[in-house]
Amino acid sequence: MIQNKSKSLKNVEDLLQSFLSDITSIEIHFKRDSNNIESADILVLDQRIVKCISLQTSKFELQKINTNDIKVTNLISEIVKCVYIQSQLEGNQIGDLGAINLQIELAQFTSLQNLKLNLNQNIMNEVGVTNLTSEIFKCTQLQNLDIQLEKSQIGVLGALNLGIGLAKCTNLKILKLNLNRNSIQFYGALVLIKYLFQHSQLSSLQLDLQANQLYQKLNQITSCEIPDSTNYSNLSSLIFDLRCNFSSKKEVFELLSELPKSFTNLKSLKLLLGYCSIYEELALELGIILNQLLPNLITLDISFYFQTCYANAFYFNRFGDKGLFNLCNSLDKSCNIQTLVLDLRQTYIKEEGINSLILFLRKCKKLSTVTLDLYTPDDDIYWLDYIANNCLKFPRLVELQINHQNMWALHLDKIRHWYYQN
Repeated sequence: MIQNKSKSLKNVEDLLQSFLSDITSIEIHFKRDSNNIESADILVLDQRIVKCISLQTSKFELQKINTNDIKVTNLISEIVKCVYIQSQLEGNQIGDLGAINLQIELAQFTSLQNLKLNLNQNIMNEVGVTNLTSEIFKCTQLQNLDIQLEKSQIGVLGALNLGIGLAKCTNLKILKLNLNRNSIQFYGALVLIKYLFQHSQLSSLQLDLQANQLYQKLNQITSCEIPDSTNYSNLSSLIFDLRCNFSSKKEVFELLSELPKSFTNLKSLKLLLGYCSIYEELALELGIILNQLLPNLITLDISFYFQTCYANAFYFNRFGDKGLFNLCNSLDKSCNIQTLVLDLRQTYIKEEGINSLILFLRKCKKLSTVTLDLYTPDDDIYWLDYIANNCLKFPRLVELQINHQNMWALHLDKIRHWYYQN
């Protein structure tokens, strides 16, 4: 389907009959169950789109339709005047040649400010992704970039070249990078985050490194290619996803140790650490790392939970009461946190762990919003009474939500009503 502000065009034939010179926004959708796109279809689209002389925004969804390198390149080559491009190209047959062609075309987008590129589950490898990012810095006005590269066979050198290429985008302010289920290994992850964490203009970063074989430490990178950690970033918001690296717990914490080396102005931090085999000692190490960031943080969101029907409980973060005590007790610096989100499912905590958590919450004098995800084997009413009795004493608290794995959820107004009634 092809859309603009005033009407919806359902097929290429409708597009041929339309008058496009005044169109500023266009959306092209080819559904998964549609027929494969033929070269003639792309040629027709090319001929019509080139006449959209006022085009500023374009969205393409060509998901799992067996399009290849040349077809996509031809289509994108006609929209060089756009300032916003969103391309959904997941699950096709775009390989290294397609990445090279995309790179050549994207380098012409001198006015491009926002780019969203979904290349999940294609057939390019790290050579292709290197070519894709090698010239993206020529988009001199690019400020917002979202690249999805899940399941793309990217390795250590691909991660290195991604970091080098993205570091050259000097006006980039917002970056989302999804490398879920690749094989960048430890040194690929290390060099990538060092480049991104020290980006001078980046203010918001979302980095997904799920299931990337971080336990592998085959160093294919020379020391001169790894930037030092002396330059501090201006990053204010970070979402860092390290889930499902259960064989790489020590490597995960080596990467996390880069956080306090790089940030002095971080206001919002979200860590996803489910299925990382975090035990008591590593919970203490996590607390030490977070403690160095604590004075500046306003929002802290940590999840130790990983949802999958195939999960092996051995790889859960089974740090229990002692681990949560270690984590909370090491957070002793002045705390300015206003919003706290904690998902403590699969951590095997009981009463002593909850006590440690409550003591930490009392240190957060500015706390106004709390969301807790818990699982305890004990009686629900007892835990409701205990948590309510403590949380209601926080003077600034305006929003409280407690979610229990046994499928009940409580909000602050319900807790107050229940508590004062009892």
